[in-house]
Amino acid sequence: MDKNTKHPLLDLLGEGEGNARRGKELGALLGVDDTGIRAMVNSLRKDGVPICSNQHGYFLPANDAEARACGRSLRARANDQLKAAKVFLIYENPAALGETSDVY
Repeated sequence: MDKNTKHPLLDLLGEGEGNARRGKELGALLGVDDTGIRAMVNSLRKDGVPICSNQHGYFLPANDAEARACGRSLRARANDQLKAAKVFLIYENPAALGETSDVY
């Protein structure tokens, strides 16, 4: 999408966590499934749009405190995923762990 074009998802997001909208609701309005909404949110975040999320849904931060809380939550989830992914390092380089044969 052109950087000068406003993404349709942004028109549907409310400001502040009290106005959070669930992915299913957003998906129904945009004609996509939850996976499509997550992909849109991740793409917009990578483009620098601060879209927050919590157990109630997606929203735009109403203030710096909400934006900081969302950033902390995203970093914590990313760190958890990295920790979980470490178990698979042995499959990438078993020799580094003293293994000389394939690991299954």
